[in-house]
Amino acid sequence: MTVTTDEYMLERMLANQKLTESFKNAVEEVSIECELVKEINANATHTCRTCAPNNRSLYIRGRPFNVDEIQVSACVKPTKKEVQLTMVAVDGEKYYWTPSRSNIYGYEVFSKALGVFEKIAPGSPLFRRIVAQLL
Repeated sequence: MTVTTDEYMLERMLANQKLTESFKNAVEEVSIECELVKEINANATHTCRTCAPNNRSLYIRGRPFNVDEIQVSACVKPTKKEVQLTMVAVDGEKYYWTPSRSNIYGYEVFSKALGVFEKIAPGSPLFRRIVAQLL
């Protein structure tokens, strides 16, 4: 049985459509605005695969990249959690804190940028200055 040009073109188009859809889905899952798109579009079904900022390198500097060396992902999945925060000003900047049992200091401290709260690492000098202000 011979295939007509129209049938051949339809077959190629359907094969390319699957490839295009899989590429589109991959781009949607890793896009910066993935979470925003999911909040705006109730019909969005993709899973967001983005990292929360954590200042950890996603690769080993100064060495050739070797997939076999990667043991643990440096990526931390973003999480949402509602907590009651109290504002404190240190050096003219606003920071926010809440009591916590997750570290020896008894506080979690956050900075706010572009409407997003980011936890300040307990080992940082800024964290210590903020906690000193609270005591």
